[in-house]
Amino acid sequence: MESRLRRRRVREETWKQLSLIRTALLDDSSMIHLCHDDLTALGIKQSAMDLTSDNEHDSGPRFCTPFASDAIATVIDTAFGPWSESDVEYTALGTYNLEYWGAYHSAAQVGNMMLRYMGNRAFDPNMFALTATKWDPAGVSTGCFPFFGHHYFECTDSTDYFEWVSKQWSVIEVLGIPNHHQPHIACVLIDGASADGDRLRRSELYCIVEYMMRSMKLDELDQFMVNPVFVYSISVRHARILEAHFDGSHLVVRTSQYLNFEEKNEENLKLYLRWMLSQPTGPTNFPAVEDCREAASDSLRAACSTSKSLKVPIISTAVVV
Repeated sequence: MESRLRRRRVREETWKQLSLIRTALLDDSSMIHLCHDDLTALGIKQSAMDLTSDNEHDSGPRFCTPFASDAIATVIDTAFGPWSESDVEYTALGTYNLEYWGAYHSAAQVGNMMLRYMGNRAFDPNMFALTATKWDPAGVSTGCFPFFGHHYFECTDSTDYFEWVSKQWSVIEVLGIPNHHQPHIACVLIDGASADGDRLRRSELYCIVEYMMRSMKLDELDQFMVNPVFVYSISVRHARILEAHFDGSHLVVRTSQYLNFEEKNEENLKLYLRWMLSQPTGPTNFPAVEDCREAASDSLRAACSTSKSLKVPIISTAVVV
């Protein structure tokens, strides 16, 4: 009983801090990118994530292992035949014309190509590639994890077109682990906003916070202390990967470098798919009560020992933000 109460208090404290971030993001829907001061004010720590090596810029826990580089081509061959004979990448990444396709729809082309290779509900019912991993669209309920988006459907002045399309973004797939054996959640995000260095976009942060809070709401995941969220983020014709978790005092967001898909690039495609087909790992379970006192961070220990019970707010079911 004592252990259960401690778990609840830790989760409620985490929920409280995440809800503050969520409220700030909802209050300013015009914001596209966040600066360093914005992150500091919201209690967010950002660090680099290297997709090509094991070198990391911080010593925190990792929550996924990329698919083996020497095996990725074999998995894709099983689904679509040899790379050289597949026309999927040609179809999705043909002549790149931003003015014709528009930023948001160009991002959608890249996103749909990734889903085609990875396998998802729409493109590959058998999901050959995903069967080599623990990820599964059926591992989450769209009722609990809906596909969010932010769209402006009217543009009265053609000169405002690029500003208009830069505010469009949506989630086109959500993945989880069947039977809730692990708390990891991943989503594929397409965004009309251009990349701005390593700055986080509002769309990326909103997906992280919303899906993390929804994951924490599920009774089936009550035994987990950490609920990692991955965002496969596609910004026009550039794509990166974000890995996020709450460490007890801060929302920690690791961001990879952007990979360029303005032209056909098989190596970038393979590298990106290796991470989309990653193996969920990492320390996510609540430690024993005794271990909690010794191993948790100062903030987490304070959350474990507090006797104040926080009221958990109800998450809005709206999918347009």
